[in-house]
Amino acid sequence: MRTTVFLLLFFLIFGSALAQEEAQHKEPVAAKLATLEELGKALGSDDFEERNTAGKAIWQWGERALDFLQKLESSRDPELAARAANLRYQIRCGILPDTPPEIVKILNGYLNADATARERIARELEEGEHFEYILRLHALEEDGDTKKILREIVNESIPTLIKKYLVENNMSEVRKLLSFADDFDGKIQHASFLQHQGELDQEIARLKEFQDPDSVSRYLACLRVKGDLPLIQSEATRLGDFQLAGLAAVLMGDPVPLYQERLKSHELEAAQKVVLKLLIARAEGDHEREQKLAASLEKIAQSKREPVEREIARNSLYIAGLTEALHRLNDENEIEEAYEFYATFDLDEKIPKLLGLPGNQLSQKWLKEKLAELMGALLRDDLASEPENRLQSACFFFENRGDYEAVSTIIKGIFEIYRTSGKGSIQELSSYYIDVFPNGSLGAIAHEIDHFKLSFGEVVRNHHSRYGSSFLWLWSQAKEIDPEISTLESLRLLNAYTGASTMSREEFGKWNEVLLQRVKDAKPEAKERECARLNGLWTSFGPASAKWELYNIPEYGENRFIEAAWLGTRLGRYDEALELLKSGDPESAVYQNGLILYQKALLEAKNGKADESLKTMLKAELFGGGTANFCRACSIYQSVYGHEKEAYEELIKTVLRSSEDFPYLSNIMSSLFQRAITLEKWDQASALAGVYHLQPSRFNSTRYLVKAFEYKFATAMSLLKKGKREEAVSLLEEAHSMIPANGSLADYFLPVLRAHGLKALHDRLCQKTLGLIRRKIEIYPSDHAAKNTFAWIASRANRNLDEAEKMITEALEVDQLSPALMDTYAEVKFAQGKRDEAIQWSERAVDFDISEPQIHEQLRRFKTGAFPTP
Repeated sequence: MRTTVFLLLFFLIFGSALAQEEAQHKEPVAAKLATLEELGKALGSDDFEERNTAGKAIWQWGERALDFLQKLESSRDPELAARAANLRYQIRCGILPDTPPEIVKILNGYLNADATARERIARELEEGEHFEYILRLHALEEDGDTKKILREIVNESIPTLIKKYLVENNMSEVRKLLSFADDFDGKIQHASFLQHQGELDQEIARLKEFQDPDSVSRYLACLRVKGDLPLIQSEATRLGDFQLAGLAAVLMGDPVPLYQERLKSHELEAAQKVVLKLLIARAEGDHEREQKLAASLEKIAQSKREPVEREIARNSLYIAGLTEALHRLNDENEIEEAYEFYATFDLDEKIPKLLGLPGNQLSQKWLKEKLAELMGALLRDDLASEPENRLQSACFFFENRGDYEAVSTIIKGIFEIYRTSGKGSIQELSSYYIDVFPNGSLGAIAHEIDHFKLSFGEVVRNHHSRYGSSFLWLWSQAKEIDPEISTLESLRLLNAYTGASTMSREEFGKWNEVLLQRVKDAKPEAKERECARLNGLWTSFGPASAKWELYNIPEYGENRFIEAAWLGTRLGRYDEALELLKSGDPESAVYQNGLILYQKALLEAKNGKADESLKTMLKAELFGGGTANFCRACSIYQSVYGHEKEAYEELIKTVLRSSEDFPYLSNIMSSLFQRAITLEKWDQASALAGVYHLQPSRFNSTRYLVKAFEYKFATAMSLLKKGKREEAVSLLEEAHSMIPANGSLADYFLPVLRAHGLKALHDRLCQKTLGLIRRKIEIYPSDHAAKNTFAWIASRANRNLDEAEKMITEALEVDQLSPALMDTYAEVKFAQGKRDEAIQWSERAVDFDISEPQIHEQLRRFKTGAFPTP
């Protein structure tokens, strides 16, 4: 260590002197010295003068010598390795023959300083805009706190600087800055830049020769960007990145490597290990081992465990799709688990008995008993008690059945108990209840505001935290427009803008018209602010047609052209959207954005300007940086235009360019599954459905079960494609039995069965499903969600269409603002062969859910697609 430090100081001193000498004489010290290979031998010489001369000569090569020095670092001669390492370190710091003497002095000062002084020197470099050297030092810094400070400077300044150089077309400076990136996204951006410049394969070949961690991570980043899946899997396996190798395998249709990698984790519970082994056995077709592991998993779930372990074991049964085991286990469930179980398996008729409710109605005697039990629990400081769980489960039950009066009555009682006991916070409870019971809670909360000390403003701020100022603005506007408006009406108005079914479509439309007109009539100095508030409100939930008018108000602000173009694209007004994008200043910073350029390129192509589109697309990819977030957004843009294959490819890029902690990876996997189904990539769809639960997110049991269903469905279709009809049909029946009354059956399952000639199976399973839902509606006539599910399944199956129309009409009378219900009504009309009506209702759905790609896909199908097959 002492030798290394001595050599480092020696080279820094010698480098400083030599840099100053170069600055003064402008002549190379050794213009005609030997090749790097010969100099490398001389650097290991026993002769001091020879070593010194070689070191100076190599140093003159600057960054061109870095790869060579990196190879020398692995020399068996420790003295030579140390000299090469220290010389390479010096060059990487930025002490080069052409480095200005004042910078050399600063760098020397930094390298010999303590942490406090290093921060001061870093800020000095920042003030002088010497960002290249900050990046160099950041890449080499080992002290965590100092590195964090340097990273903050980098995050603040470097993206802006890179964009500046891109605008100036100064690619050499862009290349230099990106080459110093040491975080995941930075390396992806560098690789994407090299791909854009046609240099990616060359960089891959160069990096493959090095085995140090930094080179390996850069090499794998380049492979991620190149996107060659077999190459990624083999190289990632060779280099020990089994997570990446597993992802590549999944994208090629094999989930086993990712399961095996996950099994290596030391943080897994016993049930999680067993379910992974079960999934491996299932994927490999080892049915005997699969059955043994299923029995083992059920045994673990039945054993008495801590609550967290029990939940993990239970979820593992859902992940594996072991529905029979779940039914056996349910007898031992606690109330919350049992409620979730019944809701998951559409056994709603059993919930009243579970809750102790006499019949399907709220009983005052039952409520009085449960509230008394809650009071006792609170006085014992049991704030997560069984009585409260039972009361809240009853609220869930009645809310989902459409009995909002019962929910309000229960919540009023809970508030009274909390107020009397002096325990807990009614303010916090109200924020929770308005979120999970958006219809039933309003009466109770309004009563609390009107008669007690609950603050309306705090309710609004807590519930609408993301767009709080917009909702407070709406509240003030409502009181100005209608001074007599009640607290309950105000809450219903505010909740309507979250998408809750608290208002008729006609009434909601009138409020939008009034609010838009008030913004148009606002004083000039306040108009921009009012536009922003109304836009915030409509960003949460609002009609796109009204937004279009808002974006055309000149005072809206600098971004109005871009936002209007975004909206125009989704409304299908492509020519207007392109003209709007051209209306702003294309040289402004707002337009130097990869996603804006990407959108412009697609619009140019849509408007027949292929050459312009190609140029804009290349620029978009350059400015976008090629990160996972960029590719994810590009996929959404492609899907808006109905480009299924291109959207799928962008999602593949997103997965490959995602770090392990990428927050949207589970959603990306789900979107990829949907695209794979549409493109009939059955093996990939099966693998994607099978690994969905491995992502770092928390899902409810229904979602786990649906994914297990999707795995079996896609696997069955893969078998059918390979000619294994009998095996495929058996697996399809198994899949259906897992979720026999779930609306997901309509998304792909039934239409695909019909399209692939399995008509008899389709009809038998369809009628079984409709019978189950019909029975549920008979028990709970006010359940508009069940009516929507019936209509959705029937219309997608092209069966029972008159009954489906009756069901969805009744559902829409309850919830007139739901885009999902509007879409179902459009589907019914399309199945009936009424294209114009289908388009009309689909356009309404799009207007209320403009950002949802699947709604757009529906509208395109209704406009140009063939009517469903018989």
